[in-house]
Amino acid sequence: MARLGSEGLAALSPTEAVDLLERAAAWGRAEVVDALYDALGSCYPGGHPFFYESYALALALRYAHEDVARNLLDRGVDLLAKPHRPQGLRAMVPPDDTFTRFGLTRASQTLFLNPMDPTVSTEAFRDPHANEQLAGEPYAPTRDLAATCGLISRLAAEGLFEATVYDDLFRASLTAAWHALRHADKDEQGAQTCLALCHELLVLHRADGSGRHGDGRLFDLMEKMIVPRGDRKIALWICDERPTVFLHALTRLDWLRDETGFVTEAAGHLLRQDLSDAPSEDLATLLAVLAGIGEMSLVEKAAALPQVGAPALGAALEAASSAGHPDMAGWLIGRIGSLRPAGSGLDDLLL
Repeated sequence: MARLGSEGLAALSPTEAVDLLERAAAWGRAEVVDALYDALGSCYPGGHPFFYESYALALALRYAHEDVARNLLDRGVDLLAKPHRPQGLRAMVPPDDTFTRFGLTRASQTLFLNPMDPTVSTEAFRDPHANEQLAGEPYAPTRDLAATCGLISRLAAEGLFEATVYDDLFRASLTAAWHALRHADKDEQGAQTCLALCHELLVLHRADGSGRHGDGRLFDLMEKMIVPRGDRKIALWICDERPTVFLHALTRLDWLRDETGFVTEAAGHLLRQDLSDAPSEDLATLLAVLAGIGEMSLVEKAAALPQVGAPALGAALEAASSAGHPDMAGWLIGRIGSLRPAGSGLDDLLL
């Protein structure tokens, strides 16, 4: 940058200026970031020196350059901002998608609609890719996913990401884990690293109601990750982290209830968790599916939950009878009878 001089910097196109900022972020040169802001700020009096800064922040996170990430965050850089045109712009600039690399921003109408859609946050978890650079030669510093996740966790713990960015970083990490397990060349270690970050973000969310640690969209995103032909590890992780999310998905999704082997495995995870806040209707669905499968030990555990009453047991009895599980049906009849006052007419239930 020193070779450019003040005249050279003034002559940079907006694209070239952003490229320099991104290269400084990718290589961890905080002093160059400062120099660029100082030098280019004087080129655009009264305006902002860069057309787009968010991708530079994504690169600082990707390559775990904490000093650069903090520098940009201190300057108010928003990871999900859309590009803006500096005042005094003296050149035509390319479409916004060029700067965001076609990643969604907070201005996108479909943000969070499909968790698999890439956003600018996604770039923090990606390997370098072809034609990523806006100008000049490719840059490809070595990256360490664990270092990236550790940096994001530290910054999030300090409340440096507002709720939408926090939610999207969680989404990006969860989908990175999903993709790491989805393909033939599975990356189990990478998936676990990303899931560990997701766990830390959920812990922060549960512990703090300030709004700086995400909101209810975290759980909506988790439910959307329960999809056909996805790796079971993601859904089982959801069972452990937020049982009510899986239970709601089970009530809502026909295909999931039909995956009886998987439901049996998931129920083993669910029934080890605290289900005191689980809605009774969702527990009724679980009980009915397990009764239809004939999983006696799991049915006994589910039926013991305080939210499970006679109506849910009656539905489970119907499922067991239809599926031809007489022992299960007999046990459920006894369980229903134990919940009814003497002389209440259990026989009416069986007509």
